[in-house]
Amino acid sequence: MKKSILSLAVVALLASSVVTSCKKKDETVTPTNKSPFVSIISPTSNSSFSTKSNVSIYVEASDPDGTISKVEFYDGAKLIGTETEGNVSKYAKTASDTLSYSMSMDFTAGSHTITAKAYDNANASTTSTAVTITVTEPIVVPVVVEAAEVVAAAAAMARK
Repeated sequence: MKKSILSLAVVALLASSVVTSCKKKDETVTPTNKSPFVSIISPTSNSSFSTKSNVSIYVEASDPDGTISKVEFYDGAKLIGTETEGNVSKYAKTASDTLSYSMSMDFTAGSHTITAKAYDNANASTTSTAVTITVTEPIVVPVVVEAAEVVAAAAAMARK
């Protein structure tokens, strides 16, 4: 008797798992879209720049089940650029594996928190880990030249 009850329980368990995994004949199962991956490659966190330098931001993005449609660049909450054309990354294993995106700009003096947000072809998005950079005014060293030295130099050049 115990053996038949156990067999009946196993049959019931198998039947319930078959029922839950079956679909109707005309039913379409849509796979779940996976979000893209995005990472800021450069600059690294805690980098410093001067206000007169053009800061280049390099990002790598990939999508496990589709393509990248665009990458947005942010300074805090402010959108500072958008790229829709990626280049094959030097780290890619295949041409469709990982794309690199970049933009350059002059930042004002202060601390800036940079992020990148990648969108895939199904409009899923992922935001990168933030990178903080510091931008400072360049140090200007005044050069003092005596007027007499300027006159002497000009006279020497005139004699040549």
